[in-house]
Amino acid sequence: MIQTVHGVSVTRIGGGLLDLSQLRGKVLCIANIAGQCTFAHAKMQQLCELDERLRRSGRFEVLAFPCNQFANQEPRPAFEVAVWAKDIYGAQFEVFESLHVRGARKHPLYQRLTQRCGEAQWNFTTYLCDPNGVPVRRYLATESSVAVIAGDAERFF
Repeated sequence: MIQTVHGVSVTRIGGGLLDLSQLRGKVLCIANIAGQCTFAHAKMQQLCELDERLRRSGRFEVLAFPCNQFANQEPRPAFEVAVWAKDIYGAQFEVFESLHVRGARKHPLYQRLTQRCGEAQWNFTTYLCDPNGVPVRRYLATESSVAVIAGDAERFF
């Protein structure tokens, strides 16, 4: 049986859970973000451009998760990361509470993503899930572009 991300819950900033099955029917672009990473500027612009380009379809969502596991490059509380994303980059997508993307405390979301597509290698490793919640591709921070991710996502529209 294929593991999907549906049924996994993630914590919203300020409390409350989002069961990802509520996003059934949408292509999900899931990224671990870190503001002090050298990739931060380019990758935040990329995530915002993807969101702006594809959100209008009503079939695409960017989900961002602060993570401090790679060189301690995101030590801030998640609410500060969300303010930074919105104020500096104009992010309209949701930034969630921080989580672990590897190791013994790996969040169940990342257990499912990495089981199917491979481990998060660094900050801004991005995963694409099809409308059924099946992880279909991992993009490393050094290799992905808006055109590639958007093209892959649009295949499911």
